[in-house]
Amino acid sequence: MGERDIIFLIGFSYTGKTIVGKLLSERLGYEFVDVDDEIERRTGKDIPRIFSEDGEGFFRDMESRVLRDVSHGKKVIATGGGIVIREENRRFMRERGRVICLEASPEVIYGRMGDGKERPLLKQDPLRRIKEIKSERQRFYNEADIIIHTDNLSPEEVLKLILTFTFIRGPFSILMVKTGEPYPVLIGEGILDEAGERLREKGIKGKLFVISDDGVFDKWGKRLLSSLEGYKVFHYVVPRGEGSKSLETAWKIYDFLLSKDAERWDHVIGFGGGMVGDLAGFVASTYMRGMGFILIPTTLLSMVDSSIGGKVAINHPSAKNLIGSFYQPSMVIMDTATLKTLPEKEFISGWAEVIKHALIMDEDFFSYLERERERLLSMEGVIEAITRSLKIKGRVVEEDEREEKGLRSLLNYGHTVGHAIESATDYKKFLHGEAISLGMVAESYISLYMGLLREEELEREKRLLEGFSLPVRTSGIDRGRVIALMKHDKKKRGCLLYTSDAADEGLGVDLGGRRII
Repeated sequence: MGERDIIFLIGFSYTGKTIVGKLLSERLGYEFVDVDDEIERRTGKDIPRIFSEDGEGFFRDMESRVLRDVSHGKKVIATGGGIVIREENRRFMRERGRVICLEASPEVIYGRMGDGKERPLLKQDPLRRIKEIKSERQRFYNEADIIIHTDNLSPEEVLKLILTFTFIRGPFSILMVKTGEPYPVLIGEGILDEAGERLREKGIKGKLFVISDDGVFDKWGKRLLSSLEGYKVFHYVVPRGEGSKSLETAWKIYDFLLSKDAERWDHVIGFGGGMVGDLAGFVASTYMRGMGFILIPTTLLSMVDSSIGGKVAINHPSAKNLIGSFYQPSMVIMDTATLKTLPEKEFISGWAEVIKHALIMDEDFFSYLERERERLLSMEGVIEAITRSLKIKGRVVEEDEREEKGLRSLLNYGHTVGHAIESATDYKKFLHGEAISLGMVAESYISLYMGLLREEELEREKRLLEGFSLPVRTSGIDRGRVIALMKHDKKKRGCLLYTSDAADEGLGVDLGGRRII
């Protein structure tokens, strides 16, 4: 590690800093120090007693002093959850070593606590206090060189990620999607320039075949190809737009792969938005019965939606994504710098999928989006929002990878109507996220009619969508064609919505007096 031989582990209590720190120190041959243990040794008191007898101020002073005293030589140092409160501590750790944050959701932290629910700051209503304190500290945790999300990982799996990625430049966030073959998702700003280094750290070998569209490749292609120096790399560029997600285009890419002697252990890289990822993944899943697949999404929509989950497909004239398969990537790399070159409308479109994830599974995240809307639209805090969104989707995908249990159908909220709207307007009137926004509103009206949703909840949903400049109503759509297209939706299970001709919100459906059968 050169001049920075110290690894600092930061994060909230019960994220695994001590146990992972011990494992890491053993593997590296470094000395291990736990700051809280050292404070207790010096004072002869446990942490709760220090808080009750001497106060939090005394404890924080001791914490800062111990941090400086132990930070020399080759060490792995596990810090207390609140050490990041003081700016001088954060600056000191950045200057002296590598800072790794172990992250976990409040619910997971609460579940790990056991008897620890009597910790000084968490005595009253511990889950609520975890959420409050963690929210206050989150911006400081986010300053770490690397953030590893540990919700679904064992200490040994966390250790493996640290050993794989610790010694390359950050900052970036890592989470694992634990499907049949688990794969890492790396999220950060500027990390495209180290894509090749990250692939090597992951053990990716063989030839690389970059599939992109002309819009993305013109802006970012040189930087990606430059980062892949040392690999034998070929690239194939398709016209931007949903029209390229076709069997005809896939066939041309097969010809390209054959002409370059592509083999099963080589890798296709999908470099672009959701259309490119779906197309590249479909090709990778079918060429020689499956070759390696890596995703580098460049739009907000593709980052939070199609980048994980393993759904790859091409379109059929009668329906979107009708021809496809489940095929997981080996690795996903997200550089949020690419979002800065997106047209504003495309950037905004991506928030529909983020909002969808909050709506289906995480009320706290929904409140976060309401509260942080202006910051997020100006690109502040976008890595945290993407990561929180991905954790929701990842949790669902891990439990129901192939939609066999019904849980994954939650991720389709807004999509049955939304996909039909896209197809009915020949993919020309609405971006995908805009169509999904309309689909969510239309489907919420169905829920309202069925008594499954309160009107105030629907209005709150619409306010948030409108707050992100997403549409909640439209006109001029051939509703008959939309209904007909919904009959071919690949997720349907024998249900059909009958509607009247009277216009209302969303799809323009008046549900009064009608039935779902």
